[in-house]
Amino acid sequence: MRKQRQLVLLGLIGLLLMVSVPVEVKATPVYNWSDNFDDDNYDGWTVDGGTYDASGGMLTSTALMPGPAFGNIYHPSNTSMGTWSFDVHVVDDSVNGNHLWIPFMRVGPGAAFTGYQFAIELLGSTLYLYKDINTQVGVYSMGYMLGYHHIRIERNTTDANMFYVYHNGILAIEGFAIVVPYDWGYFSYHATIGSSIDNITVTEFVDDTTPTTPTDAEPTTMEPSTSPTETPTPLDTTMILIIVGGGVAVVVIVAIVVKMRS
Repeated sequence: MRKQRQLVLLGLIGLLLMVSVPVEVKATPVYNWSDNFDDDNYDGWTVDGGTYDASGGMLTSTALMPGPAFGNIYHPSNTSMGTWSFDVHVVDDSVNGNHLWIPFMRVGPGAAFTGYQFAIELLGSTLYLYKDINTQVGVYSMGYMLGYHHIRIERNTTDANMFYVYHNGILAIEGFAIVVPYDWGYFSYHATIGSSIDNITVTEFVDDTTPTTPTDAEPTTMEPSTSPTETPTPLDTTMILIIVGGGVAVVVIVAIVVKMRS
């Protein structure tokens, strides 16, 4: 009988150890986030091609990849319904031309023209909306390329197949596109050397604020964002369940051991 009790006790200890082993939990999705780079860094972003700098309060492309090809920097972003807004500053790059490619909805974090994505392109004083790299959804003539541009993109649940793109507060593109329910996970920025992005705000809702039409087509300053640089990440619910489950297992084992002793 003593040996039998010892075997049962060892089995219960083994169960406790299995419950206590750390379990890898998928990161909590990021739906609402912003970055104005006022901290002069790009914490939260990942670079895997080219170089970038944020010491001037904007995220600036400082070197391309061999080719030359766009550098690659990306931020977690799971939003596929809501609002994306940002400012860009385009400077003269007489060597590589002036070209920005900004995927605001991406499935994977790879190079600029890879993977399923919805993207904004600025090229030759023209603004484009793309569904993947080959399907053009809309086009708008901005009238200028060098200087500042404020871009705002909206997609809402009442008309889920429509994208509304504003340029400096003016509705520039109404584009129809069927969105496949992929696991959207990234926002990325690709640009020729010297051009910057700033005041990025991504929300999973379309607010009621009507964009204001600027009085100057080329504003001279970028207004700093007042929102925090990152939404605090709550403790994942799966991890909470693991912790609670482990506690229950401990209570059950203690109760059984007490019962065996009595």
